[in-house]
Amino acid sequence: MKSLTRQFLTTFNGSLKAFLDEENAVIRESHFAGAPGNEVVQRRTALIDRTLREAHRRLAATAPMPALVAVGGYGRGEMNPHSDIDIMFLCSDETDRKRAPELLYLLWDAGLDVGYSVRTGKECVSLARQDIRIRTSLIESRLIAGDLALYQTFLKLMHSEVFYWKASAFINEKITERSAMRRKYGGSIYLREPNVKGGTGGPCGSPALIALTRSARVGFLPAFIMAWTNVYPTAMPYSTLPSSGALAS
Repeated sequence: MKSLTRQFLTTFNGSLKAFLDEENAVIRESHFAGAPGNEVVQRRTALIDRTLREAHRRLAATAPMPALVAVGGYGRGEMNPHSDIDIMFLCSDETDRKRAPELLYLLWDAGLDVGYSVRTGKECVSLARQDIRIRTSLIESRLIAGDLALYQTFLKLMHSEVFYWKASAFINEKITERSAMRRKYGGSIYLREPNVKGGTGGPCGSPALIALTRSARVGFLPAFIMAWTNVYPTAMPYSTLPSSGALAS
């Protein structure tokens, strides 16, 4: 069985695209040679992290850049070979906002298809209070590159203004959302043609539970977990929650 635990084979000596192509080939080869799925996910996540940091470093050498933040599944560090790469440019002012496209062009030239947003901390609060999908993705945020102090300020703002804001209503909305998805894709693990991602037992259930526990104060947890488990019996145990990043703050 081939392992992916060794160091990256290449260094950045020019093209980001060439680096990505070479490393993706290593991941693919190792996968088909029997490398465990968790190693593939870790390697792919590390590859995207390293590429984004290098792109950010190149541009930050000429002028300040917005902080680069991973959100959603990428924020959780769960990158399969074709997973969405969702990022947020966290800006302190309009100068930061104007520099965001430069990094996007660099990533697009490298062949990366990224989903992105450009926001200040206050904009994050406003949008997260209006849209549960944005709120969930920001709960799962992780700093990739840039101003650590700005990101820590953002986290404090989200904790005080969003993560515990109307927690009960948010939890109920998410449970309703997951119930609707379960009905849409079938409520059984014995379907002949299951939806691997959104169906019962698929990977969408556990991450949603992890995100929701961040919004549930300790007193809410027992009743909340019981309610969620009735919707998704494969829900991840509370003891397995991440120990770092926004979820642990």
